[in-house]
Amino acid sequence: IIPSGDTTYNKEGIITTRAENDFSYIITSDISAGKKLEFELSYNPISTDYYDIDKLKIEAHIIKPDGKNLLQDGFFMQEYQINQNENGYEEFIRGEPKIKVRYTPDKKGTYLVRFNIIDSGYYLCSGYYPIQVNSEDLSGYIKVNRINPLYFEDEEGNLFFQIGFNIGWARNSGLFEFQHYMDKMNENNA
Repeated sequence: IIPSGDTTYNKEGIITTRAENDFSYIITSDISAGKKLEFELSYNPISTDYYDIDKLKIEAHIIKPDGKNLLQDGFFMQEYQINQNENGYEEFIRGEPKIKVRYTPDKKGTYLVRFNIIDSGYYLCSGYYPIQVNSEDLSGYIKVNRINPLYFEDEEGNLFFQIGFNIGWARNSGLFEFQHYMDKMNENNA
């Protein structure tokens, strides 16, 4: 049985109504296996302490096409831009703060996603939203090899040998040098 509908509970588990804090979501990315799937929640929290999970906790309950369940934590995000000037760095805040949940689907099929918010003792729970992923299945996430912890494997047990750039140290440009490396790798599909 798939639960549906929006439900709100207070900390005693009693259904309450908080219409001014209803929330919705938008998907801000592609829906493909192996790609970041990003949900942006539209919600006006009671708590102003966005980083204290005892006061504000956001999570997505995800049911994968194979029936496996998982919880994916959400997070608060404030976009900003860093500019380098003769005195160092300056930060500029861009846009409004956002609440996001990110997940990378690994299977083709229909995912069911429900959002849970715990805010200052109130429990808000959305219905289940179907999300269709149409691309091919992947071999799963990379993890430490079960036999030899010096190696990695995918979820099917196949060895994974990482190949990549060692850009662990910047020269004089600091953060901006890393941006240059990332831009060049992106241009070349690296």
